[in-house]
Amino acid sequence: MCQGLSCILLSVGLVLLAAGQVSASSVLIGGLWDLSGGHCREGRAASMAAERAVGLINSQGGIDGRHLELLTKDTRGEPGRLLLEARDLARDRGVMALLGPSSGLLASVLSDYAEAHEIPLVLTAGYRPLICLKKKIPFTGPLVSILISGLQ
Repeated sequence: MCQGLSCILLSVGLVLLAAGQVSASSVLIGGLWDLSGGHCREGRAASMAAERAVGLINSQGGIDGRHLELLTKDTRGEPGRLLLEARDLARDRGVMALLGPSSGLLASVLSDYAEAHEIPLVLTAGYRPLICLKKKIPFTGPLVSILISGLQ
């Protein structure tokens, strides 16, 4: 899971860099998982995998010399809490992309939020497409190949 997630995070980071959205010395990414509710086992596993993926990418120089920084929030498995934490990460903390949630039931809630606010999203649960990027950012060619090879 960590290798696939590393590839996904790297791909999202490269897309953000290509789109000119990253100018700071680090790239902030928000993680939204249930760490204390009914899907805490899945949430903790996803959070640990994301931390390992970020560490792996950073140990190899980051993305275009910029390190990733993962800001993790506990949604407690609650839709309202998920939305509050997503807003905090996106609006107040300025993350460039979101990861999450822990359950398929919350995937549509987070997808709808990310789409409405034009925030790139990597889903870690559910049946929707794995990566949801705002329409202004093309996700094409080599990055898709990198992503697919990383998941195999």
